[in-house]
Amino acid sequence: MLRGEDVGTLFACGSDRQTRRQHWIAEVLPVHGRITIDGGAERAIVEHGASLLPVGVTAVEGTFDKGECVEISGGSGVLARGLCNYHAEEMRKMIGVASDRIEEVLGYRDFSSVVHRDNLVLVSRYDAPAE
Repeated sequence: MLRGEDVGTLFACGSDRQTRRQHWIAEVLPVHGRITIDGGAERAIVEHGASLLPVGVTAVEGTFDKGECVEISGGSGVLARGLCNYHAEEMRKMIGVASDRIEEVLGYRDFSSVVHRDNLVLVSRYDAPAE
């Protein structure tokens, strides 16, 4: 390459480019669990680009630690992947809990969201929400 020779392969980006971080979350990280959400949370995430709050969580599957990747599914199936702010056992305690009650339930509160919107990527069948 330093001699100007044509070596390697060029992969051109398509029109729906993701940031490296989004790609890492959506395609590279292994999924360690699943969080199922209600219709209100699904609409907030898909239509408005909102963070996932514990009040919208209806079920938690799997064993995962804080910071690990989880799938987020709703009535229409898997809609996103993201980095969870709490581990699985804490999540099970917070199902349906309002954000202002997290400390009451867990004894501490690091975050008001389960998955912050900056750490959440919609799966390809959903368009990114307008900002």
